[in-house]
Amino acid sequence: MALQGVNLPLAFTGQEAIWQKVFMDLYVIKEDLNNFFGGPAFLAWARMGNLHGWGGPLTQTWLNKQLALQKRIISRMLDLGMTPVLPSFSGNVPAALKKIFPAANITRLGDWNTVDGDPRWCCTYLLDPSDPLFARIGEAFIKQQIKEYGDITDIYNCDTFNENSPPTDDPDYISSLGAAVYKAMAKGDKNAVWLMQGWLFYSNSQFWKPPQTKALLHSVPYGKMIVLDLFADVKPIWKTSSQFYGTPYVWCMLHNFGGNIEMYGTLDSVASGPVEARTSKKSTM
Repeated sequence: MALQGVNLPLAFTGQEAIWQKVFMDLYVIKEDLNNFFGGPAFLAWARMGNLHGWGGPLTQTWLNKQLALQKRIISRMLDLGMTPVLPSFSGNVPAALKKIFPAANITRLGDWNTVDGDPRWCCTYLLDPSDPLFARIGEAFIKQQIKEYGDITDIYNCDTFNENSPPTDDPDYISSLGAAVYKAMAKGDKNAVWLMQGWLFYSNSQFWKPPQTKALLHSVPYGKMIVLDLFADVKPIWKTSSQFYGTPYVWCMLHNFGGNIEMYGTLDSVASGPVEARTSKKSTM
């Protein structure tokens, strides 16, 4: 990766061990976390709140080894001059938190794709960003990572409502959601920058109309958010969103997802797309 010029890699390994420490400090027991974490092959979807418990539980030995591996990965990234991107809190919480904090504004999301509405795996729980508990958990997660890895980065990823819709399309609510997500980051790291996938603007374009998109993108101070135009080789969002309404973004190619595992792509777009985006009027790339 370093030899190819990659200097901002995701460093997501081992985060379940960090979450275990954070949630157990909030009196969530290990048995409840077994129902929260996805199995090793399904971590991405569990982390994004699409499902829970599927393919688990994770053993303590596995959690410990993943955390040790993460520390080695980060050490190597830093040796190569890279800036790791660490995860942050999006509101996805274990079901048990609703019983521990009955006054907290926690809602259950709808079904997602192939878990077929089975309550053992579907319909995860979301803590509303306006709830004071949101900032408390978000800050604790950032600080626990700093405690484990050191002060190694200011870039944090958070993907809100990945293939799930917010409970309302009210721009004011969406703006408050984004502001609360960033506030939680900044409480843990005052120099935090939010790195966000732009996938939701493509996958749920019927919901993310200009008012909703702009509300989320403008909910944080300018320069404190970077958007990944994730499918720019096929569906460039920068073209239909006025350069993400002035928000800095990264042109991306997505060639491996959803069963598309072959190494192929739209070569003409890959060759010309980044140049077109960079040289376009008022580019924020």
